[in-house]
Amino acid sequence: QCVCLVAAGFLCCLNEPTTSNLQGLNFRKFYRGAAGVISQAHKLLGILHFFMRSFGIAPPKVKKSKSANNEEEEEEEEEEEEEDNAEEELAPPPDTTLVFCRRSLPEPPGIDVWDDSEKPLLKASLVPEVDATQDASAEARMLNLHALRPGGDALGLGADMDEVVFIEHGSTLVCLLFFEKLSDKEVMIIQGATRSCILRGHGPNLSCVGPLVNDTCPVGEGNIRRRELCTVFPTSYRHKVVDQYSADAMLTDVGRMYLSATPLAQLPLFDPAEGSWDRGEASSVVGDDVNESVSRKGNEVECDLDDETPAPLFCFPPGVGPQYGGNPQLRFVLLWLAASQAGRQIRVRTPPILELELAEDLKEAEELVGVLLEAGVSVAQLWGMVVDESSTLLSKGCPVFEMLTSKIVYGV
Repeated sequence: QCVCLVAAGFLCCLNEPTTSNLQGLNFRKFYRGAAGVISQAHKLLGILHFFMRSFGIAPPKVKKSKSANNEEEEEEEEEEEEEDNAEEELAPPPDTTLVFCRRSLPEPPGIDVWDDSEKPLLKASLVPEVDATQDASAEARMLNLHALRPGGDALGLGADMDEVVFIEHGSTLVCLLFFEKLSDKEVMIIQGATRSCILRGHGPNLSCVGPLVNDTCPVGEGNIRRRELCTVFPTSYRHKVVDQYSADAMLTDVGRMYLSATPLAQLPLFDPAEGSWDRGEASSVVGDDVNESVSRKGNEVECDLDDETPAPLFCFPPGVGPQYGGNPQLRFVLLWLAASQAGRQIRVRTPPILELELAEDLKEAEELVGVLLEAGVSVAQLWGMVVDESSTLLSKGCPVFEMLTSKIVYGV
């Protein structure tokens, strides 16, 4: 069903939305003004890889060079090529269910929660970007959707992280038909998305690396793939960079990350008619080419990703890059605090971001994590160190990791 809807939108066969709160799935904006826009060409490649994988079409192979004046060798290679082509007829991916959840966010935790928390810091590690052999997003929640409009400008000329995620997981584009613009007091969680291609970079540096023939993320109960995509709306400090070091700003930022790390079962939906919080409805669409859709209550269609312990987070620190101006090391520490308070480990990726060397900025992260874990530092203790030294960070520009390591190792 998802493939049929996206294909209809690709051919601009769908009705246009009757409200400005919905973007619609027709690709008119995708083609408009796209001539000469390299990032748009790579987005198109990503969409085509989605269609090819959905219909079981194998990606084309690069032909081997043949030796001249050797007819027998040429004939053998032609036969091998025919056999390879026969073997490369892929079976379509399994029928899976895609679930879209919209929840209202409760008030973020007050400062007392962070000051008094006895929860231990949990493991945090740097992980490589997804490729054909490894995928750290499997059985994890991804936290790098920042746009209030689902998909950002995926069907326009947009090439930021939201657009990248939606193109890589092509079936998620169907939500543009029915998912209205969010407020910053809400969260969207997509469960069960299948990745069909790999994109690198963003903006003018966006490129399509190639198809992902087999998504290794396992499929769980209800045919829902064990992967979540989740929104988080960081504060922008682009025009006032120093503001992010105040205790109030850090409290706001860590609270937003914590709410986005909260398990779905704990996020209520407010019913204004009844004046109460309720679990609410979860809309789901069966993926691939199955003509079926469902909308049921509560856990009947929701993936039990957090069945025993909350699944890890997979993301780069929210709020970094030229659009937000966040300090990468401070964002990492706040993300670590929020994840640990929510009972989640974190897998931190370091994708190439314009005007930012994220891998370089976070290269000492695992060393810091090792020092603090060995010292048995709790959430409250790390929060206290960050808040107490905020004036140092602000006035002297001291690297956050260096300051925290020095505090633990040398006591200063």
